[in-house]
Amino acid sequence: MYSKFKPKSITELAVLTAALRPTGESYRDDVMARKFHRNPLPQLDDLFKDGYGYMVFQEDITNFLTEICGFNPSEADKVRRDIGHKNKEAIDRALPRILDGYVSHSKKPRNRAKEEASEFMQVIESSARYGFNRSHSIAYSINTFICGWLRCYHPYEFITAYLNNVVTQDDIAKATELARVYGITVTSPKYGLATDIYSFDRDNHTITKGLASVKYMNPKVSTDLYDLAHKCGTDKSFVDVLTDIVDNHIKINSRQLDILIKIGYFEQFGHPRQLLAELDVYNQLIGGKIRSMKVNNIPACLHNIDISRYCNNIKKNGDVGKTWIVTNGAGLLEEALHHLPTQPETTLQDRLTWSREFLGYSDVATHKPEDRRKVLVTKVTPLISKVSHELWSYRLEVSGIQTGHNAVIYVRSSVCQLRGKLKANDIIECGRLLKDKKGYWQLATFTKLTNAQ
Repeated sequence: MYSKFKPKSITELAVLTAALRPTGESYRDDVMARKFHRNPLPQLDDLFKDGYGYMVFQEDITNFLTEICGFNPSEADKVRRDIGHKNKEAIDRALPRILDGYVSHSKKPRNRAKEEASEFMQVIESSARYGFNRSHSIAYSINTFICGWLRCYHPYEFITAYLNNVVTQDDIAKATELARVYGITVTSPKYGLATDIYSFDRDNHTITKGLASVKYMNPKVSTDLYDLAHKCGTDKSFVDVLTDIVDNHIKINSRQLDILIKIGYFEQFGHPRQLLAELDVYNQLIGGKIRSMKVNNIPACLHNIDISRYCNNIKKNGDVGKTWIVTNGAGLLEEALHHLPTQPETTLQDRLTWSREFLGYSDVATHKPEDRRKVLVTKVTPLISKVSHELWSYRLEVSGIQTGHNAVIYVRSSVCQLRGKLKANDIIECGRLLKDKKGYWQLATFTKLTNAQ
């Protein structure tokens, strides 16, 4: 609406801001069209010239009451305060006097003057719902102008600041879509890019989510990992990164490391399931620093490996001992990783489930056209009839696979009986969607793609 109006000054921006409120319902379209309203009295055109001839601000109403309706400044200010406090009863009490004051001021016949006054009475009545004063609207408009200027000329800084202050997942989705307009990709936290909060990389056209908001994380871990990546580099294997973490005394526990892998933080080194398997091998061999193993209790990752090249279990007297003494722990770790089976690719449902568990929302958006009708079911609420007390429908909270946007849709219980019962974390492909008389979207057909785990 602002872009359509194309305001040329802060005052014009303030007029539109005020006109967008409920009080501007009767004249909003004329303001949008820049159509100046000619009032019955020339004096009123001058009073309301900044608002295209309309009473846009509370101050306009005050001037109208003092200049036209015979109120003194104190009485007019009381009406203004009643408008500001949305005191409809007090405003209704003042309306007859306003009508009489206007009729007395007008030189036209009483019935004609009353008809003219009705227009202004409507605006004053509407102001009881939400009327803006000029200073408030000017302040909003200055903020709007600054945000618009920053968004146009400094999109990286603007979108990053916005993301660091959002409240809901819908806010994140809107910011992500705005970033796409500017050719900027908003990514989940990545090793070497993510700090504790959202940050941008202009050279790579990315904005990266911070780690501090991730479940069980904290700013200290976030900044320590960021500094480590820039100190030791990222052009290495995942196991090398694990060694860097240990050698540089980064205080990160096993749960935090597991979560970081699952949300794709180390994705540049491999997909999550493969990295989880490598982490398990690393832990079994204590990062290559294992010193000894019982012959009858060898770590599982070494069962199919000839470990005699890296260990020795021969005593000084030549007897075979019950303990393997590790002589080359680093080589043993490398051999175990070499024999590690390739793990199955991480599924979309895994990524969605982990994202919701550790980020609190679905952070997976494929942006693929073929995923337009696919959604993740995040919550299922049964709806019971108040009359028959029988289940008749379900309320589904869903997240779009293509965009990540959230929505609410409804599906009849009879449809679920045919298509299958739905649970949170199911992925479905929507078929026919119909809007009912109340404006709710009803899902008539769907196909279950995966079952909740």
